[in-house]
Amino acid sequence: MTAGKPEAPATADPRLAALIEAGTIVASGLDLETVLARLLDHARALTGARYAAVGVLDGTGARIERFVTVGISEQERAALGDPPTGLGILGALITDPRPLRLADLGRDPRAAGFPPGHPPMRSFLGVPVVAGGAVFGNLYLTDKPGGEFTADDEHLIVTLAAYAGVAVHNARLYALERARAAELEAAVRELSSIHDIADAVLGGGARDDTMVMIAERARAALGCSLVTIALPASSGDVLEVVAAAGARAVNVLGAQLPAAASKIGTAMRARRSVRVENLAADPDAHQPTVALLGVKSQLIVPLVHRAEALGAITAGADADDAPLTADDERI
Repeated sequence: MTAGKPEAPATADPRLAALIEAGTIVASGLDLETVLARLLDHARALTGARYAAVGVLDGTGARIERFVTVGISEQERAALGDPPTGLGILGALITDPRPLRLADLGRDPRAAGFPPGHPPMRSFLGVPVVAGGAVFGNLYLTDKPGGEFTADDEHLIVTLAAYAGVAVHNARLYALERARAAELEAAVRELSSIHDIADAVLGGGARDDTMVMIAERARAALGCSLVTIALPASSGDVLEVVAAAGARAVNVLGAQLPAAASKIGTAMRARRSVRVENLAADPDAHQPTVALLGVKSQLIVPLVHRAEALGAITAGADADDAPLTADDERI
């Protein structure tokens, strides 16, 4: 080095700069689809590939559940129909997750062929998307201008695929945490409801007021359209709706239902819960009651005390509501 003259800085390697930028994309907090698409853009820029895609595997690890592509227009993508699920070369990479380079994709005996409208593709590079020792999918590149993908291309794309693996892993962890938070929130609401109901019962409040509270808390916990509580009327063969919560509560409150020829009566006699998926199609359902309730499906739980059925609480769901489940029955 000549005295008095500063050393010229080394020319930055554009490939290294691209990999560093890819790391910042993963840490950006963008949605998974956007992160994967931007990583694919980098993969194309680094290798010259015309097309790039990443297939994310489902929980079983045997089938592609999400397929993100770049280099194909929206019209071309629509013409291809449903995205691939893991056949041919894509399936080979799922069962044997190791980097794979092919000079001519169509000549490989494992190739399943292209659907009508698929753009022609020759050279191929596929690498597994891995994070923490787990395989989350595969990253694919096709059509390198001037020939085959090189060992250097493979090395770079393995690194990018690792970034993609981190992005998928983080997205799944985030979804899991959100689900756990939702479950915790539901459990807190349920415990709060139980506490309020216990206070009302132990406080000796009016029966019907307590029943209304139970119906309202039950509907809030289940998210269904209608909750009713029916108790025997003065005549033993009739049940009366003494509490209701939901949009149609005002129409149902005070209604009298047959205790014998009805699904509620069946549940009370058997002292067990009954779930009906389609009330209108059930031959044992009391259809005038079905019309009054206006719900598609129903969960009926008898009110049993010391082996005696004292009435029933029902939850009704409209056609566009979430189905009533065993967890709803427990609540």
